[in-house]
Amino acid sequence: GQEALSQTTISWTPFQESSEYIISCHPVGTDEEPLQFRVPGTSASATLTGLTRGATYNIIVEALKDQKRHKVREEVVTVGNSVDQGLNQPTDDSCFDPYTVSHYAVGEEWERLSESGFKLSCQCLGFGSGHFRCDSSKWCHDNGVNYKIGEKWDRQGENGQMMSCTCLGNGKGEFKCDPHEATCYDDGKTYHVGEQWQKEYLGAICSCTCFGGQRGWRCDNCRRPGAEPGHEGSTGHYNQYSQRYHQRTNTNVNCPIECFMPLDVQADRDDSR
Repeated sequence: GQEALSQTTISWTPFQESSEYIISCHPVGTDEEPLQFRVPGTSASATLTGLTRGATYNIIVEALKDQKRHKVREEVVTVGNSVDQGLNQPTDDSCFDPYTVSHYAVGEEWERLSESGFKLSCQCLGFGSGHFRCDSSKWCHDNGVNYKIGEKWDRQGENGQMMSCTCLGNGKGEFKCDPHEATCYDDGKTYHVGEQWQKEYLGAICSCTCFGGQRGWRCDNCRRPGAEPGHEGSTGHYNQYSQRYHQRTNTNVNCPIECFMPLDVQADRDDSR
């Protein structure tokens, strides 16, 4: 059978506000051309696929910020050995997670929190170096709380409006927030279904009624101040100013570092620190 491609993992300390990282692999003692990988600025590690087994590379990681390169890591690696491989690492191909202080067999899954408080689902991949991957694709993270896909919760929007949110996931921690079914929000104030208030619209004073949720509220019975009564018993109401207000739905993606996956190189998390 065909030999599996080599997997080499390198990690680094994130460089703030970098747009991407450039990983250069310079072969040591051979005439091979240097290899270059690019990963998003949200990554803190990367698994490099296809380096020559047994070869030694000088690997340099540079952060790209404002079109300038900043070196954040330099490491000499012999392919087949993981970067910073711990002295106490087990000899079998299991994974050790220092956060849970536990060993896992290849293929085994577990959950943990990231340093920033995001709920992560992890799986042991092995690759001969105890490599495992964690991501937050099965969870949504909002205001310090983690929610499972399908779970609902209430939250107050930035403008004070009460919203009802649902975790969609979609592989990136996406959640959707709709206006709360029981309330309406207008000009800094919250109203309950059936409640009425007055509002100025196009120079007229209108009477508004709350219907709640995406139905929003409706304003009618609009009267211009000082309007004369009409000929047929009209009381100066101008229904042409009737207006229905719809409350907006917001779709949020609140992603930690772990949920952005580049196309050419998977930005993974290694157990070595």
